[in-house]
Amino acid sequence: MAKNRGKEYATMSEDERDALAGEPAPPDGERGEVDIPADGPREADRMGRHYGNIEQEYADPDNRDGQAAELDMAEHERRVAQQEAQERREGFNPHNPSDPSQAPTGELDGFRVAMLATDGFEESELTEPRRALLEAGAEVDVVAPKEGSIQGFQHHDKSITVEVDRTLDQARPAEYDAVMLPGGALNADAMRVVPGVKRFLRAMQEENKPFAVICHAPWELISAGLVEGRRLTGYHTIQDDIKNAGGDWQDQETVVDRNWVTSRQPSDIPAFNREMINLFAARAAATRR
Repeated sequence: MAKNRGKEYATMSEDERDALAGEPAPPDGERGEVDIPADGPREADRMGRHYGNIEQEYADPDNRDGQAAELDMAEHERRVAQQEAQERREGFNPHNPSDPSQAPTGELDGFRVAMLATDGFEESELTEPRRALLEAGAEVDVVAPKEGSIQGFQHHDKSITVEVDRTLDQARPAEYDAVMLPGGALNADAMRVVPGVKRFLRAMQEENKPFAVICHAPWELISAGLVEGRRLTGYHTIQDDIKNAGGDWQDQETVVDRNWVTSRQPSDIPAFNREMINLFAARAAATRR
């Protein structure tokens, strides 16, 4: 009985599931992007997550009869349907809840982030934080000393190029709510000597705007004269530079110190993205009050 009941639920339409949860069905076209058909591999994955091992939980003839199992299953389905209806209203995708970089859509709506970089940036340290920010609703500009595109690297090898949205001459700190600095030794070493980069970072810090900085990018903070008295991390080979500049280097995947979040390397990116979104969201919430 329980297994049949589970199969019934798998073939229900979204309207039927909303009705089971006590929720009115939304008008056509307003369900959003999280709706998933009731069949196919993704539905099977969802059913597996929600129900676990139905046979093991419900099909024990020594402890319950078929009628009791069906009642238990019906109550479980009702709760699941209520949860999914609530998640749809909040814009969260219940079918991908395990991604640590995923933030609820709209958390950073209207929040503008300047991503400062040039040739030699580490690909994943630009593209993955940018993706996380865009998914959270932020507006992201790649800001570089030159027009056109900038060359990315995967460690020592050239990889993709990324289009520049604005040059440093065109970008004004007052137009942005936060700054993100990707790493890459060539990128950070070039950016740290650009006067416009140092002016931009100092102006952002004067307004206590949030910074997200990874890998070799703390070099730029050092050259801007911002590291003294701050607790941060970065790639292990630059720890002496941070300490010599008066910073307190920590060997942790992320360090949050007031308006900064810093991280060490590409393997830390999931944690870095999570803390970056949290820091930026706190700033966004404070400015909306």
